[in-house]
Amino acid sequence: MAERVFIGEANNLVTNSMHAMTEQFGFKNVGEMEYALQHPEKYSSVDMQTIAVAYANHEQMIRKGLEAKANEMHKVTNPQTGQQEVWSYAQLHPGYQTNIDNSLKTFKAGLELAKDGSYGALTYWTQMQAKAEQDVTTQLLSQENGIGPTPLIISGLKKLGMEQYVTQMTQDSMKDNLVPKLKAFQGFVNGRSWMTPSQAQSSGVKPATSLQDDISTFIDKMGVKSPRVFNKFIDDLHGLTQPSSIIPDDQKAAKILYTFGPKNTGVLSTWNRNGIQPDGTVSDKADRWTMLGAMTDPKITAEVRRLDSDPKYKRFGLWDTYKSTTSTMIRTEFQKQALDLNAFDAGKNVIYDSDKHEFKYIGIGQALGSTPTGAATAPRLGHIDPQNHPVQRLLDKLNIGVRTMADIAIAEGSHPDAYIYNMMKDMGVDIDKTSTTGGMMKSLINTHAAQQKKYEDDLNKMVEEVKGLGKKKPQ
Repeated sequence: MAERVFIGEANNLVTNSMHAMTEQFGFKNVGEMEYALQHPEKYSSVDMQTIAVAYANHEQMIRKGLEAKANEMHKVTNPQTGQQEVWSYAQLHPGYQTNIDNSLKTFKAGLELAKDGSYGALTYWTQMQAKAEQDVTTQLLSQENGIGPTPLIISGLKKLGMEQYVTQMTQDSMKDNLVPKLKAFQGFVNGRSWMTPSQAQSSGVKPATSLQDDISTFIDKMGVKSPRVFNKFIDDLHGLTQPSSIIPDDQKAAKILYTFGPKNTGVLSTWNRNGIQPDGTVSDKADRWTMLGAMTDPKITAEVRRLDSDPKYKRFGLWDTYKSTTSTMIRTEFQKQALDLNAFDAGKNVIYDSDKHEFKYIGIGQALGSTPTGAATAPRLGHIDPQNHPVQRLLDKLNIGVRTMADIAIAEGSHPDAYIYNMMKDMGVDIDKTSTTGGMMKSLINTHAAQQKKYEDDLNKMVEEVKGLGKKKPQ
């Protein structure tokens, strides 16, 4: 008796759930939905994907409902004693899972149709390249519900030999606490950025255009403004430093053009600029300079140069693209940082370290009660350790761009100090002014001149030593 009651309740639960699904997706009845699963070519690719996802979700929900039913406590008559006792169906019938499976047979049949390798909806969906590109619903789903063409991207990347990348991306996504729709869209955007236009089209998705365009989509269409989300774009860029066996060179070239193409010259504005704060201090929180440093990591610079030297990629102008966009970014942020630096009369207290390619503040701190020029709201700073002085904090950020300039020069075989000097000059830094930046230029020249003189003195000394050896008589 208990078994018949449970089976009846289980079947009612499954039937009600199936009817709820038909209403949710606009089908008239369960039969029409099952027909759709058997004939996906008659329906929108996105509709089929949505149904398949919903089926998987509903299966878990129904199983939980059936488990709860099986464990409900009921009064039953013990046939041996004739006494009323309280038991659950699961206690009376240890094999109750079989009845649950039987109740879900119809449901599972539909789910298997969605997963079938020969004519299932998911398989069919991956083949609908033209339809996926034209169907605006694809874009709406990818932005609003987090479903979209992410499976297409994963499938495409695996075919391109990026299995390890896909595995790592999936593991990172599982650890992340972003909402599901952001996880899915982030994975789609990052994955697509490694594809050439033709590869993206072959995978059934619209090709990526630029990092700036994708960030704008997150901001304008999804309302996302959290730097934590955008940082993931930069983290993904470090795939360029992976061996070509993990991320093929074709994909690296696509990523470089996507990230450093001319549309991206203003992409750093996505992040905050932490200059002089109202209290006269400088925040050490991650900002635009931090992102620039991550984007132009020396290993990334070296990899761009390596790919550009390959005749296969020469026509894409990878190095010139990287150098041009990076230089524009540095120039834009340098000029803003210069205004903050010049609020302090620190030109005589800045030196240049030619070995590390960075500027340093060596002042003894401002006198009690002094206020930097142009910073009327700054408080009395008193004596400050040079390493914590606002000028040094500003230089710490600026040095990220200075080191990037040095890396570019070294990659091209140029003298880094000369390259940095010429770029600063092009940015309008006036060496004749007593400003902080003017002092930086003088320090750079003096350091370079001192190095050059030492080099010439060492060379002359070596020549004299060689001449001296020639004058010595053999023993």
